[in-house]
Amino acid sequence: IKPEMAPADYMPDVKKELVTISSDAVLEPVAHNMNLGAEWGKKYFGGQHLQEAETLKLLRKRCVFSSEPQAPVIEIRVYSNDSTEVMPLAHAILESYMDYRMKFDAPRSGSNTMLGVSVIQNASPHYLARLKSVNILVGAILGAGLGFAAAGLIKFARFIIRRFSPRAIHAQ
Repeated sequence: IKPEMAPADYMPDVKKELVTISSDAVLEPVAHNMNLGAEWGKKYFGGQHLQEAETLKLLRKRCVFSSEPQAPVIEIRVYSNDSTEVMPLAHAILESYMDYRMKFDAPRSGSNTMLGVSVIQNASPHYLARLKSVNILVGAILGAGLGFAAAGLIKFARFIIRRFSPRAIHAQ
């Protein structure tokens, strides 16, 4: 999201926008419209419907809202074990934020247009697919390395036990 420059008297403070985008005012409609309390309750809590506060807490844990210093750009990142829900969640957060901003900006501008928000890049699941492949590859390499290390330690321990056992010492 890029809060763009609008009239001369209006320049969004990106830090304030980060607080706004992670606020209940923006995230509650997302949780409600996507029925996250019921959906996540089924998936992760044995079918128990989550209360709104629990749902928002879980949603916040899955989101990272950030910006670069001196750049009026806000990045929305959503993490999930279910890759099919990442893009819809990110887009729902964006839409809710834009709706919130529309309500805030329309009275200021005297029109029904939203000041200063544009999408500069849409969410993409391809990054997640690549990340998953990299995680699998790194996991396989580390697993093989740990396996070889464990085998070496076992072999070394057997050598030490045979070398310094009482029977080995008496045999010499």
